[in-house]
Amino acid sequence: MSYRTRLTLMERLKNSGDEKSWDEFNEIYRRFIYSIVRSMYVEAHLIDDLIQDVLLSVWKALPGFEYDPEKGRFSSWLATITINRVKSTQLKRQRQGARDQKAFENEKELDEGDLEHLVNREWAAFLTKTAWQNVSKELSPVMKDCFEGVIAGKKVRDIGKELDIPENTVSIYKKRVSVIMRREIHRLEEELN
Repeated sequence: MSYRTRLTLMERLKNSGDEKSWDEFNEIYRRFIYSIVRSMYVEAHLIDDLIQDVLLSVWKALPGFEYDPEKGRFSSWLATITINRVKSTQLKRQRQGARDQKAFENEKELDEGDLEHLVNREWAAFLTKTAWQNVSKELSPVMKDCFEGVIAGKKVRDIGKELDIPENTVSIYKKRVSVIMRREIHRLEEELN
């Protein structure tokens, strides 16, 4: 998938709100929103509804959204909306007495440092997964299998035996794909954040 720049996408959404642009936004950022919602110990049966609530909140906030890199990253703005929506929903459910206490026993209060760490961790995971989805389509099956073996923590020797290729070829593929992944992650970071 080739992403248009985030700022261009934001402008299209702010000015026209067309369905194609919204679908593109949803495709790009939904996994990031999902990862934050999951990190906040949300009950599994509530996740999809919460994600929809977050997307609706974003849609409502877009007309007034003005990107200012001095104020922070786009991913932080999106994460703040997500976290606020989750907390709001949790408080509402708590007040209504419908909250499942056991699901929230492990919940901890997030301070600013924890929140920033959570956002950065989930953003990095989102970028890595998205980069791999983009890059893996362009790799030969052997290079893809080789790198997936490396990611899984297998030894170079074992990967070589499994794929019937020399160990030095495994090392070369590992380095090549690592460079490609770093470039793609950098590109996505620049484009999406």
